[in-house]
Amino acid sequence: MSKQAATDSHQNNTPDLKSSPPNAYDKGARRLAYIALFLSIMIFLFGDDIVAKKVVPFINVYGPQFLTGVNGLEGSIAILNVLLAAFVLWDPQTRQAIKDADNTSTPATTKNSFRKLMLGWRLLWLGHMSFYSWLLIHWFGLHNFVHPAWTWYIADAIHMLIGFFYYYLFFVLDPPSVTTELKPNSAIVFRRGVIAVLVFGCIVFIASMLVDWYNSTAAQVRITDIFVHKLIPAYTAIGMAFFIGRLDSHYLRIPRVILAPLYLYVLVQLLWSRVEATDLPKVNTERVAIISLALILKFVFFYSVAKWIRNGGFLQYLIKIEGDRNK
Repeated sequence: MSKQAATDSHQNNTPDLKSSPPNAYDKGARRLAYIALFLSIMIFLFGDDIVAKKVVPFINVYGPQFLTGVNGLEGSIAILNVLLAAFVLWDPQTRQAIKDADNTSTPATTKNSFRKLMLGWRLLWLGHMSFYSWLLIHWFGLHNFVHPAWTWYIADAIHMLIGFFYYYLFFVLDPPSVTTELKPNSAIVFRRGVIAVLVFGCIVFIASMLVDWYNSTAAQVRITDIFVHKLIPAYTAIGMAFFIGRLDSHYLRIPRVILAPLYLYVLVQLLWSRVEATDLPKVNTERVAIISLALILKFVFFYSVAKWIRNGGFLQYLIKIEGDRNK
């Protein structure tokens, strides 16, 4: 087979996003982004009042057991997060996209990079599932068996790992992440970056836990409004910003309106310290509003990224950036 024929075959087996017009799925993503932004504004403006004056009275009438003895309202939202993460991990269309990528005539290095991307994607959602599973059993009664401080230390550790997976996804899309026979050292930057952010995340977690433990011991009660509780959310938010910044590539042709809820999702991470609280079983209206907002924006994040996995956008991105590196 000639070099030209191989090139033609390569082009026929990978999607060309530049030549494809916006489809109904793009329109659906735009509509979802607008809806998410509208709901986000409403939550910021009226979230506490809606929970306190509408949601809680409704539950008092039709499901009072959710407001007595457990934080059932928060736990129910956590269940929705777990179900979303479970769907992402099961998603047959994503699994089919991985199989299709293996069957294309793209270079082996691109396929390996795509596999690493999919590994990071699944680990990210496995982290989300673990995180909200831990929170829901806490809100549904774990506080009776585990000291609240240790409950939140474990939650912070999982939160840090979620942040690390965002950094991992960013590094897969940025420097070369696989080695070749001609370039055996090409993935050194990738490995160093991954190790560095993991070590830094562990340092951040240990430092924040020690400072929190010291303050709690001195005050004989856990203080949830000190600045150290924003350290791990900041670590995670930066990792998210790095990854979402990569989604802004012109190769992916992401509708710009979708970037707004995605970056808002980054900012919401800094509100995590408002979620950490030991007021059980009292309903915390601010906490309910925050985790509801996070769930809405998380769904937009899943929908957007899954789109570019399924239509070959990420595979095309990896092909193009590897082509640029070889020029």
